Amino acid sequence: MKAINSSKELLKTNDIAPDVSLTFIHDSHDLALAHQLKDEVIDLMIFNLGYLPGSNHKVITKPHQTIDAIDKGLQKLSKSGVITIVAYPGTPEGMEEMQFLTSYLSDLEQKLYNVCHWHPMNQINNPPELFILQKKINSYISLFIMNKTHNKHVKSPFIGAFIYTCIFFNFLNY
Repeated sequence: MKAINSSKELLKTNDIAPDVSLTFIHDSHDLALAHQLKDEVIDLMIFNLGYLPGSNHKVITKPHQTIDAIDKGLQKLSKSGVITIVAYPGTPEGMEEMQFLTSYLSDLEQKLYNVCHWHPMNQINNPPELFILQKKINSYISLFIMNKTHNKHVKSPFIGAFIYTCIFFNFLNY
């Protein structure tokens, strides 16, 4: 609850997203997607992996649960929806999770998703790394429209964010 309360306070104090429907869930991300958000269409999902600083380091995200949650999340993404994932490879558990994550994301179908990886190269102590996944608008339809309109193609929006808790955004319901 500490992470959720801190996030809510930061959003309120900084007047961020006052018109947006936000859902905070105090549960494992894989269980939240399977149960509390099972029928939702989601525009933006933000995963913050690892453990909450200053709290019990035994309560930590696990690679298989993270991959399961991302897999479920991809199925719930809206057209051109986005998932951001911040991984923390500074601990052995965090490094293992990031390796699983990198392998999984590298195998996603390129016709369906754009996958980017931000890796600080001049930092010491294995700093956090950001992964951004964007669901492509139906690529076959998009290519057809692009060819038929003489290459006039509207690019879909791309969003990136650093937020220090797992927040599920649903912009469709505000």
